[in-house]
Amino acid sequence: MDNKNLIPQTEEIRELAPEDLKTKKENNKEFICNNLDKYLVDTHGNFYHTDPEMMGSKYYYIDNNYRNKEDGRIMFSSGFPSERNEQIRKALSENINKPSVNQAAIHQATFAQQPGRMMEFMEKKVNILQGGSVYFFYRPKVENNAIQKEEVQRFFFVLQPQNQSKYQLLIVGKKQLPTTEKNSYFLFLEAIKNNKEELLAALNEKHYLTKTRGERTLPVSHCLGAGKYLLVSHNNHTHFIYQLTNPSQVKEIQKEFNLQKEDDYLINIKNPQAATPPGVGLAEKQKVKFPPSLQNKFAHYSFIPLATSEFLNYEGAELLLISTGKENLTSRVSELESCLKKIHPDNLLDEFAKISSPVVLSPIKE
Repeated sequence: MDNKNLIPQTEEIRELAPEDLKTKKENNKEFICNNLDKYLVDTHGNFYHTDPEMMGSKYYYIDNNYRNKEDGRIMFSSGFPSERNEQIRKALSENINKPSVNQAAIHQATFAQQPGRMMEFMEKKVNILQGGSVYFFYRPKVENNAIQKEEVQRFFFVLQPQNQSKYQLLIVGKKQLPTTEKNSYFLFLEAIKNNKEELLAALNEKHYLTKTRGERTLPVSHCLGAGKYLLVSHNNHTHFIYQLTNPSQVKEIQKEFNLQKEDDYLINIKNPQAATPPGVGLAEKQKVKFPPSLQNKFAHYSFIPLATSEFLNYEGAELLLISTGKENLTSRVSELESCLKKIHPDNLLDEFAKISSPVVLSPIKE
């Protein structure tokens, strides 16, 4: 029998959300789904991978390939050898009433004997989510222009996506960029300004009255550097990569905030519905309310990679900026190094070249 007739055809969308180990019926077919191992096999022995972090959770079938519904990327091809499918189907069906399936056995039955298939899964094409201009600022505390971190009210950066007039202002919680020794730093999207005039007004000096000390002045924000950035999705994580174009050389004041000529971080988005310890993150009334199309991407996870720039269209979005060299990523060092080798050569330089040079918002602090 033609295997193609046994699996969903063009435009027949299948929702493969993880769920508890059980048999379910869909389109008059039975499927065995295991939440722990995230494999799914239909009763005809066709194999699917349903990990939403690795593959996404929505597919359609066309031209012998399973493609992501949202962007059309090939997730994997059909046509696993029938004997391998039978081993997987049997492994799942025999464990239907057990708490978990032997994941190693399943891998042995598929990827170990088909290394090319694993490469097809893992070596996805680099996906440029967004690029544009980036500006780094700090604002001193009231009536104090010192640059020592204890005298800095806030450190933040502003993103202006290419060919857009809006500016996204992101506050860095630790008042500096992460170093290789630190774990990760929280960001939150404080404001989205619709044009340059709105942004400059937010950066400008401000005056206000207090009952005890009269008029107080909040100094103007100082620009530490300007350049270009890319948000790059690759191998189930997202990179935030920037290059400074001004100043031409990093000086002591930039180093105070761990600002480099160019750098690369992993960036995740926080689930606003996930519980957080008291005193951590934004207050409840400040938290973002994403539309269902974005909120559903979190499933039950507290953080997910920033897989779409749409999250940055909502004020109050909380993010995590992670140094790629931090110590608790030791187990992933080789993976990350391999990833960087794939995404840093000419293809990214070409992408940076497509981005217009940032306009001057304010003089660079020397």
